[in-house]
Amino acid sequence: MRKLLSLLTVLILTVPVPLNVVACGSKANPTPNPDNEPIDTIGLLKTAENKISELFGNLIIENKNLLKPSNFGQKNTGSLLTGVDAAAVGVISNLALTNSFYDIFKENIKSFGSYLANDEKLKLLFYGINSNEILKLDENKSTINKKTFEEWKQDGAFGISDYTSTKYKVDSWNYLSSRLVLTLKYKANDGQITDYELDQNYDFYLANDEAQLSTIVHLASDNVVNNLKNYLIEIKGNNKFNLSKWIQDQDLLQNFKNNITTKINNSKVTIIDSNLDETSVMTGNVLDGSEPTIFTKDKQQVIQDIKNLASKNNEEFEKKLNSWTSKSLIAPQDLDKVTLIGSYQLNNWKYNDLILIPTKISTVVIGNQTRNEKIEDDSNKFAELFSTEGILINKFWNTKLGDASYDTGFVMNASDFDAYDTNNSTFNDALLYMSEKVKSFAVSKNILNSSDFCTCINYYNGSDIGNTILNTKK
Repeated sequence: MRKLLSLLTVLILTVPVPLNVVACGSKANPTPNPDNEPIDTIGLLKTAENKISELFGNLIIENKNLLKPSNFGQKNTGSLLTGVDAAAVGVISNLALTNSFYDIFKENIKSFGSYLANDEKLKLLFYGINSNEILKLDENKSTINKKTFEEWKQDGAFGISDYTSTKYKVDSWNYLSSRLVLTLKYKANDGQITDYELDQNYDFYLANDEAQLSTIVHLASDNVVNNLKNYLIEIKGNNKFNLSKWIQDQDLLQNFKNNITTKINNSKVTIIDSNLDETSVMTGNVLDGSEPTIFTKDKQQVIQDIKNLASKNNEEFEKKLNSWTSKSLIAPQDLDKVTLIGSYQLNNWKYNDLILIPTKISTVVIGNQTRNEKIEDDSNKFAELFSTEGILINKFWNTKLGDASYDTGFVMNASDFDAYDTNNSTFNDALLYMSEKVKSFAVSKNILNSSDFCTCINYYNGSDIGNTILNTKK
């Protein structure tokens, strides 16, 4: 029979409220990570992917996707432009052409590594790795396609009323789509430097040197963005996710995307890559800094501790909300229900096949109750889970798995973990399973709602810190 010895599981409980993160246990280590405590590599890799998408978006903002022969040391209609003009639509197999583009991409990608290594949230992921080695382009797996692109030849193209190719000096304009295969090096929880492969689609153009591409792109972008002036993406409903879940949740991001698409109301505009801007997001539902002694306090003391901390964080959020530039766009009756403010950024979007300038749009999420009402509700929920009378202390800690004394609604049998042993799954997989058990039991006791979110995020067993379920003891 398996048993979890001296198990302390650090939990995040997120309910549809203004209190969303509770970390009960040891606090985060500073950089570097001397104790090698596990980090959320999956979450951090997703954050890194979002950052890389933003960095490619910055290249578009800087017009580095608008290439001309002079960018390659050639003049006017040099051999590169002639070669691309002559290439058939489809994958370009001429290595002399593709390598010229890869050389420019590699210079930009090289600088990305330094940016990632110095990001405050990602430092532990890349600690000890040379910034020049963090992100590499795999030219053998990457491809460049020539796309059909004829609109530039038409008068009034791209929604610009006075556009003609003659006026904007366009003699040749090629639209190229690349699939860039990147290798991201990071430090795994076992200390090993590990490769993580990811794809980045990056579209760009090649035209004659005199072509006024930048002016054309900015005019087309302004025509669309003007429709979003003073527009606020407003989502109403319960907040089910902690900050990291907000930023990565695909349903929420799709909701934002749908709102923007409806507002633009133009079938020619397509959003390809977008995400929440992490640096701009602020939540009114973050409860952090709980002391480990929460497990040794009675219910009333836990309730008071939670209320004190949540009220303090709520005051800080209100200060940020009051200084937020888009506050005036929120209905006055909804201000005390706001749970998230920030920016949703369009990294890659197009008018037909013309890549528009990346832009950011203010975003707000409004809950079903006021933040103070949620603090009241959730402090009681936390007490039911984490106090000395709570279900996790009485039903979980230091108890044999499958013990008959367990409440029948919360049985975890030894065999439940066999799949993790057999498949050599990560310990995160096992924690997810345990999270589901905790939530299911809490819902059955009417402590949590089915829409609430509860997850185990860490694991300690004496001096052992495990990466796989094999670290549990028999």
